[in-house]
Amino acid sequence: METVDALAMDAVAMETVDALAMDAVVMETLDALAMDAVVMETMDALAMDAVVMETMDALAMDAVAMETLAIDAVAMDAVAMDALAMQTTNLAVTHARTDRRTDRLPRLPIRLAMNHLLANHFRYFEALTCTTPRPWQTPLMLARCFASTTLASFLALPASAAVIEIAANRDTTLYESATGALGNGSGQYLFAGTTNQPQLRRALIAFDVHSALPENAIITSVTLRMHVASTTSLTNLFTLHRATGDWSEGASDATGNEGSGAAALTGDATWLHSSYASIFWNNAGGDFASVISASASVGDIGFYSWSSTSMIADLEFWRANPQSSFGWLLRGDESSAGTTRRFDSSESLTAGMGPSLMIEYTLVPAPGSIALIVLSSLMARGRRQRRS
Repeated sequence: METVDALAMDAVAMETVDALAMDAVVMETLDALAMDAVVMETMDALAMDAVVMETMDALAMDAVAMETLAIDAVAMDAVAMDALAMQTTNLAVTHARTDRRTDRLPRLPIRLAMNHLLANHFRYFEALTCTTPRPWQTPLMLARCFASTTLASFLALPASAAVIEIAANRDTTLYESATGALGNGSGQYLFAGTTNQPQLRRALIAFDVHSALPENAIITSVTLRMHVASTTSLTNLFTLHRATGDWSEGASDATGNEGSGAAALTGDATWLHSSYASIFWNNAGGDFASVISASASVGDIGFYSWSSTSMIADLEFWRANPQSSFGWLLRGDESSAGTTRRFDSSESLTAGMGPSLMIEYTLVPAPGSIALIVLSSLMARGRRQRRS
C-alpha cells in the first residue's frame, strides 16, 4: 500500500511539473505576442512620422513653388513693360523716319517714365521679398531681398546729361561740271550756292556719330556750326539735306580762293561721281533727301548754326544704320546768281573754323536687361534649392 501511495504521489508530482511547464510556455507565448504588438505599434508610429515629414516637406516645397510663381509673375510683368517700352521707342523712330517734317515723339520722357514705373515695380517686389515669416526660408528670402533692394536703388538713379562737340571727319565741294572732272577734296574751303556765271556749288559734310556717342545715349539736341569766310552784303537761305549715297574725299586741292575747283583725282567726289572716276551718283549733283533737315539764313563773315528735331532723327538713323551714315548735303540759294558762300573746311589752316557738330544727350540706365538677369538668377536659385 505504501508503494502504491508513493506511485500515486509521483504521478501527481509529474502532472504538477507538466502543468507548470505548460504555464511557462503560455507565459512565453504571451510575452512574445506582447513584444510583437509593441514592435507593430513602433513601426506604425515610425510610418506616421514619415508621412508627417513628407507632408511637411511637401508643404515647404509648395511654399517655395508659390514664391517662384510670384517671381515668375514679376518677371513676366517686367518683360511686358520692356516690350511696351520697345514698341513705344520703335514707334517714335518709325514716326521720325516716315515723316521727317513732323517733330519726333519725346523719347527721353518715355524712357524716364519707364524707369520710374519699373523702379516702383521693384520697390513693390522688394516689399514682398523682404518678409520672412518662416525660418527655413531665411537664406533664400535674404538673397531676394538684397537683389530687389539693389535693383530698385539702381533704377531710381537720375539720368545724367552731357554735351560733346565733334569735327567733321570728311567734307568736300561738288562743282557743277558737265564732265564731272572738278574736285577739291583736300581744299581749305567749302562752297554752296550759285556763282555769278551761274554755276551751282554744293557742300558735303559728314561726322562719325556712331563712335562719338555711348550706346545708351538719348540725343536731345543737335547743332551744326559752320564759319563763312567770304564777304557779302546778301542774306540767303541755306538748307541741309541728309545724303542718301556714300561718297569719298579725295586728295585734290584747288588754288587761290578755290572757287573754281581743281582737276579731280582718284577718290574725289565730283558733280557726277561719288568717287572719281568709277563710281557715279544716281543723280548729277549728289544723292540726297528732298526733305529739308534744317535751314538757316546766312549772310556776311561769321559763324552760323543749323539745328532741328529732324537733325536729331538723322543722327538716330545713322546710329541705328552706321552703314548709311553719309552726312548732309548743304545747298544755298540756287534760284538766282551770286548767292555762293565760302565756308571754312575741316582742312582750314585756322583751328576751330571747320564744321563742327554739337550734340547734347542724356544717359538713361536701361532697366529691362538688368531686371531680367536678376530675376533669372533668383529663379535659378529657387530651382536649385528645390532639387536639393
